[in-house]
Amino acid sequence: MNAKTKKRLSDNMIWIVLIVLVILVSIINPKFLTIANLRTLLTGESIKGIMAFGVAFAILTRGIDLSIGASAALIACVTGALVQPVDLATKALANFGVQVPAIVAILLGMVMGIAIGAIQGALIAYTKMPAFIATLGGQLICRAAAKIFTTRPVSNLSDGYRLLGSGKIGPIPIIIVVFLIVFGIAAFILGRPDSERAYMRSAEMTRRRV
Repeated sequence: MNAKTKKRLSDNMIWIVLIVLVILVSIINPKFLTIANLRTLLTGESIKGIMAFGVAFAILTRGIDLSIGASAALIACVTGALVQPVDLATKALANFGVQVPAIVAILLGMVMGIAIGAIQGALIAYTKMPAFIATLGGQLICRAAAKIFTTRPVSNLSDGYRLLGSGKIGPIPIIIVVFLIVFGIAAFILGRPDSERAYMRSAEMTRRRV
């Protein structure tokens, strides 16, 4: 095996492993490759995939984000509480007597995510704090905040809020469409000619700080 073939195998190893796993699982359980099962898998994994795109940018610059799961949980708790019916006896925000429209709650959640990321990014960029430490601290803070906030279950969400996770456009779940849109945006950014140079400079700055 020549060097060119070895490099090609190395570059595509993740796809080779994925294909082998799909073939093995399909042999073990023929229902694995059914449309219904694939739709269920994509629906469940799309949320993780959307978050993974964000983490990928950090990893490409030799950084890391350990807070993404905890921050997503905190944002979900807050936005979910805002769309609960006002007359719900176990409403998480008992003193907040207004049911916020789903789109407003979702936009607020996006603002919260941007704010959490910006604060951690500022700590890393301006205080020279290692990304591992900054995001680990963010993880602990967000996790504690979510636990403090959820003194009671966040349930009975509005239909508009549920639409993002369980709604469909024809036969395709909306969350899969969102995943594909985010994938397209990430692929466009990373595919730009100047992206590699920018990430190399960022990675070099990270290496020097370490």
